[in-house]
Amino acid sequence: METPKPKILIVDDLPVVRMNVSLLLRLEGYEVIEAQNGEEGLQKALSERPDLIITDISMPGRSGLDLLRAIRQTKTMATVPVILLTAHGEREDVRRGMEMGADDYITKPFKNYELVRAVNRLLERHQLFQQQVEEKLEYIRDVVFYALPHEFRTAINGIKGYAKLMAQASTQEAVFQCDEIQEIGTEILQASQRLERLMENLLTYAQLRAVEQDEALQQQMRQEVTYQVQEVVGDTAMMIARQYNRESDLQLSLTCAVPIAIGYRHWQKILFEVLDNAFKFSPSGTTVEVTDMRDAEYYGVVVRDHGEGMLGEQREQIGAFVQFGRREREQQGLGLGLAIALLLLDFHRGRLELGDTPGGGATVKIWIPVAEEKMENHHPAS
Repeated sequence: METPKPKILIVDDLPVVRMNVSLLLRLEGYEVIEAQNGEEGLQKALSERPDLIITDISMPGRSGLDLLRAIRQTKTMATVPVILLTAHGEREDVRRGMEMGADDYITKPFKNYELVRAVNRLLERHQLFQQQVEEKLEYIRDVVFYALPHEFRTAINGIKGYAKLMAQASTQEAVFQCDEIQEIGTEILQASQRLERLMENLLTYAQLRAVEQDEALQQQMRQEVTYQVQEVVGDTAMMIARQYNRESDLQLSLTCAVPIAIGYRHWQKILFEVLDNAFKFSPSGTTVEVTDMRDAEYYGVVVRDHGEGMLGEQREQIGAFVQFGRREREQQGLGLGLAIALLLLDFHRGRLELGDTPGGGATVKIWIPVAEEKMENHHPAS
């Protein structure tokens, strides 16, 4: 099957410009659509779904910048490359256009090779981006179809297995010893907690992705304050250390008492995911060190482990449904934890820094803005 030609939309109120650019791009093998103003350009962009848009800035009615804004706010068109055509003296408009998400600009009059080179470069980059998106979607489909059922099945089989054991024992009038009852109860509890965390992470991630489009709700979230910061850090770290039976491996050194601009539950969730990874990916008997620091604007928590560490390309790929080394070792979960933590930090204008621990392992730094001390927003750590 013949590969379809890339489709390019040209928007300009001057017929001679549209004609010259169209002829040039058709000679290069592209399919070309024309529009004589921003309003017509938007309609054709939505109906024709071009692979690239070239638009003049100054046009009567809807300008090129108005068209760019509408394109970037349209979900199905948000990533389409846009080239601005500008006249001399429109430097401020060019600056605004680049801030609004334009991919390139060309000043009129321009050389033919300048436009062709810009078009080819942006289409190649966009094609690479689309390929990466498809690969990511394929990976997510694999996780949803294979890892998700595996996660549910593993937990449910554990619960069913011990329930069946107890049912058979009751019909055979067998008697369990106290340590056996404790072991069965522990296994059932852990399996149910695994299911619960899986469902909570799926729901939390879906909710946060919805919040991602609601700046007003994010602003409301940023009004919440946590005051007992050290207590939350220490309690969360100890809780996870106990889950891994590694209380002696935990080293706490917390010295900064400062309110932070994030609600207690969201703060605890970020800490939980980072600390859980530190214990999960480091061997028993090695330390997990938790310290804190602050500057004028941010409070920071540093978590250092002495496990396998994380490769540079792995740090760049952190996101939902991404797990590293799952084929080499059994892991629980779907890789949603750090993705949730990153979304929460983004909403609260914090950040996550990933690095190496000297001697081997990973170092994670969590930064969250310091809050003004407004007691009416007080969220107790309880």
